[in-house]
Amino acid sequence: MQSINLLVDFLEKENISYKMQIKSNISSNNVVIFLNRKDISALNEVLNFEPLKKTKSYNGYISEGINRPNPFIPTINNVGIVYPASPTVNYNEEIAKAIEGYIAKAMSKNLKMLHAVGFAEYLSFTGNPEVIKTYKSAVTGHIGFNEMVIKKKLIENAINATAEKYGINQVKAALINAIDFNDYTYFSNKNENNYQNLLFENVSPKELLNYIKEFINLDNNELPTNEYVEAFINVYNNKLLLNTFVDNEIKQVFLVTYLNYDKGQLSNAIISYINGGQANGFSRYSNNSNINQREIIIKYTPDQLLNYIINYLSQHGYIYYKEMLKQKKEKQNLVNIFVEVFVNELHRTEDFPAKDEH
Repeated sequence: MQSINLLVDFLEKENISYKMQIKSNISSNNVVIFLNRKDISALNEVLNFEPLKKTKSYNGYISEGINRPNPFIPTINNVGIVYPASPTVNYNEEIAKAIEGYIAKAMSKNLKMLHAVGFAEYLSFTGNPEVIKTYKSAVTGHIGFNEMVIKKKLIENAINATAEKYGINQVKAALINAIDFNDYTYFSNKNENNYQNLLFENVSPKELLNYIKEFINLDNNELPTNEYVEAFINVYNNKLLLNTFVDNEIKQVFLVTYLNYDKGQLSNAIISYINGGQANGFSRYSNNSNINQREIIIKYTPDQLLNYIINYLSQHGYIYYKEMLKQKKEKQNLVNIFVEVFVNELHRTEDFPAKDEH
């Protein structure tokens, strides 16, 4: 009953209209929830999707107790999804009748072995078209309503992993090569996730382009791929800079340079990179790490670093307009102010080592 209470609590909080059927006897579909099609993804996310794993009260408890569903029902992460073929057609009943019919036919022909292929052939000649479609979803793993939701998540994860490991320019190359040449080898194969193969096997170049068009809210078939990708990168850049991982990574580069030298060196290193893409002003290594900080910073474009600084200062009460930054003098002033604010914030951090400026 605890799982039922959590489900009802979620549905009520999200204002989702539903009907729920709870079986008194244990079966593969103990709990059946009737929802509008648009609400199914939300329910599936709260039960299973990785970003919500921290919501332990929901999917932690529920997912541990989910039974393996009927193998003839399409599933996503052990949650069975069935669209009614029509108001008068029950999918489970139709499948049960079809299985009974197939067995009877096989026995009448003295077949010694029954198999899924034979049943699929039998169903294709005798079943309701919508029932057949749902059954195919069950055996192939392709579920129409949520297939693109899953593909979008795969694309998003692949892009984030590639940006994190190689930088935004690699993302640009990966998208263009995948869309124009069906070549996914520019994406990252981070840890256990082989994004190159996953994308190649599950996402077509057209679907990838459609994802970008939707992301940037632009649908113009006349534009070449590189212009779509460029527009995507501009929007993605701003979202990326709000990412905690990126924030910590850039701050670490600045911190190492400041600790090894001083505020002046840090200002010069930043302005040199923003104006000319030169990273040799930054320190390579800290005293206790073999991570090359220059290799980290070049993952981000000069414009990205400038936008990061603008965002950082905006969050600390400083408002700047990009039109003011076209002159190098304005950029230098901006960077100097940033370094002052950044260093002051460092020294307010508990246990930050004292440092004398020369």
